[in-house]
Amino acid sequence: MREMSGNDMENGINASKSGLLVLDVTIAYDHVVLEKFSAWFKEGGVYALMGPSGSGKTTLLRLLAGLETADSGRVCWTENGIEKLCPEAGYMYDIASKQVGFCFQEDRLLENRNAVENIRFAVPEYNQEEIIRLLGELGIDEQECHKPVADFSGGMKRRTAFLRALLYPSDLLLLDEPFKGLDEENRDRVIQLLLKRKDGRTVILTAHEDAEADACGAVIVRVSG
Repeated sequence: MREMSGNDMENGINASKSGLLVLDVTIAYDHVVLEKFSAWFKEGGVYALMGPSGSGKTTLLRLLAGLETADSGRVCWTENGIEKLCPEAGYMYDIASKQVGFCFQEDRLLENRNAVENIRFAVPEYNQEEIIRLLGELGIDEQECHKPVADFSGGMKRRTAFLRALLYPSDLLLLDEPFKGLDEENRDRVIQLLLKRKDGRTVILTAHEDAEADACGAVIVRVSG
């Protein structure tokens, strides 16, 4: 198990490696959610955000997806050093050239549609047979695949939402509470499929247990607000 340190960020940037830089980011609403948070996510790496409830993990993911705006700080992709991509002070996010896949904390499924239809709505390039096969790897059999997701258990909905995000063509894959409501067997199925099909993407997920991060081979990033 590894945790990100200040040296990880400094060494990565100084070596001019590719990755996602978050530098001194502050976000506040009626209270401060994140304060001067910094991290460097190496391209192709797997990272687990960990911290108590309300520490800003979901807010950080939404920021990286371009759904939130920071009050101050910088967020950008680095390729040849931060000076080329973050030349100015203040908030800056160069995400336009990147594709982001996001499994939200809420499943956000079309309840009257089946699992295959929900996934093909986001990724129509996948045929029904391929999706059924992948759902099978997650423990959802073919008969269940044709039921409206309104009839699914919470864990089945979670796995469907996860697969939809996983199949979306992206450079950055964000997974908010991907193991919520899953027993150990189904959590392991999700992790195995994630590692099998991450395809060089940068993956950032939220986790509650060190064992979850360890099973993903993830570097732990502590978020404390």
